[in-house]
Amino acid sequence: MKIESLKQNLKREHQRITDVVQSISDDRFYDAPPGKWTAVQHLKHVQLCMEPSIRLLSDKPKFVSKLFGETKEGSRSYESISLLYQNGLVPGIVSPERFVPDMISLDDKEKTLIDFMYKVGLLADTLDLYAEEELDQYLIPHPLLGLITLREMMHFYTYHAVHHINRIYATILH
Repeated sequence: MKIESLKQNLKREHQRITDVVQSISDDRFYDAPPGKWTAVQHLKHVQLCMEPSIRLLSDKPKFVSKLFGETKEGSRSYESISLLYQNGLVPGIVSPERFVPDMISLDDKEKTLIDFMYKVGLLADTLDLYAEEELDQYLIPHPLLGLITLREMMHFYTYHAVHHINRIYATILH
């Protein structure tokens, strides 16, 4: 999958989660099963997970100098990364604290949605700094998946949005 396709997929799936959250009526904004996130908290979690990569990848010389390593193995497919992530989600595993969203007020809904799509755009734009082959060469750390290529991380982010859309439908909009 070429860089332009990666960018389009990222933006499409993240727009979908934005649309789902936007579609929830104000009177259901705080709906969530006990101990689970609201729809907007799911969206905010997805954003919190993207932010470290935005910071890392937006400064290419600094990122490359961090030397998380390189691989000559290439990248796995979207399907492979999705399955690897699904298999890693064993019962009891929780997100690292830095990726757990605070409660978001209804008054902050629009601002949160705008900020979210802005960050998605920033992440997509970082790909323009890299050549196709670099996406399959440079490694980046993922808390659950370990060191993965930049292309695999973009596959993860695309799938991560889909995963949380599915969680919203399963727990809130069922």
